[in-house]
Amino acid sequence: MSKAVRAKSAKGPFTRRTKLILVSVIAIAIVLALVAVEYQPTKKAKPNGNNNGNGDRPPASGDWLVEKAITVETENLVVNGNITINANGKLWLRNSTLQASCHKGMTFRVVDGGELHILHSEITHSEPETQCDLWVEGTSKLEMKDSKSTVILVLTADGAVVEKNIFTGKYAGILVYSDSNVISGNTITGSDSPFLANAIYLANVTKNAISNNQLSGFGSGITLINASGNTFTRNSITSNNANGQVTGSGIQFDRSNDNTITYNNITGCEQGVSLLNSTNNLFHHNNFKNNQKQVQDDGTNRFDDGTNGNYWSDYIGFDLNKDGKGDLPYLISFTDRDNHPLIKPVP
Repeated sequence: MSKAVRAKSAKGPFTRRTKLILVSVIAIAIVLALVAVEYQPTKKAKPNGNNNGNGDRPPASGDWLVEKAITVETENLVVNGNITINANGKLWLRNSTLQASCHKGMTFRVVDGGELHILHSEITHSEPETQCDLWVEGTSKLEMKDSKSTVILVLTADGAVVEKNIFTGKYAGILVYSDSNVISGNTITGSDSPFLANAIYLANVTKNAISNNQLSGFGSGITLINASGNTFTRNSITSNNANGQVTGSGIQFDRSNDNTITYNNITGCEQGVSLLNSTNNLFHHNNFKNNQKQVQDDGTNRFDDGTNGNYWSDYIGFDLNKDGKGDLPYLISFTDRDNHPLIKPVP
């Protein structure tokens, strides 16, 4: 190559070395940009300090009104006032904590048409010595699963699903004033003071399914007032003697008929079952263990299904034919008896 040609080549816009440097700089810039995008932290919504209380998160002070679909995930929210989910509101709590002050009667409310979904979360209040309620009203919807609560759940809306939750504290329990609810797999434990009158209370209701709940530390495990056509299956009801909480009645009926009670454990209560002005309730395959009085019954109820009855820890009888059932009935009242008492506890 001539000197002239070499000179012309050297005077081009970029030398080979310059090109390599530019390519390296561009590549590094692209990598840094990608890293910045990948690791950019997710921004959480800030408290709505200057709104009217109807934002995506609670205001810094005052009531919180939920009137649209809001999802809260992995957050701790504090509400210094009431919480209301209105007809257009839908609140999902996932892996989060929602705390209200519940000062002077402040409450949680889900009103007509609203929705509340509590999943792997906790509902609590800042004043545990006071009563705090979560009301689910009218045509609203509640789904509560695998969560914790220190407040009283009050259901006046039909069709709630309350499964595998833990209710603890002086005033934590479930009050049911509606139909067709599923309450299953929950643990409800009272405190060492007799504030929790009822673990589960039902009044003027029907078609509720109450199953697999663990209830202890209360005045009454389950209370029914004018409640008919409900089912109670595989619940465990015990006195919390360690805390001095002797349960009055495992299940207490008042003017409640046609309920079915099967495969429950009722242990250590003053009365296993109390039936006042209640008839045609069916009991079978339940374990009545070491209650001071197994059953108090002033009506006409059934304590076997025609083939199998219940296990009674104080049954005095024998099983000559070895069929697993006593050859003599277990006497309950002048009118009621278990004609097929079981010799061994029901698994």
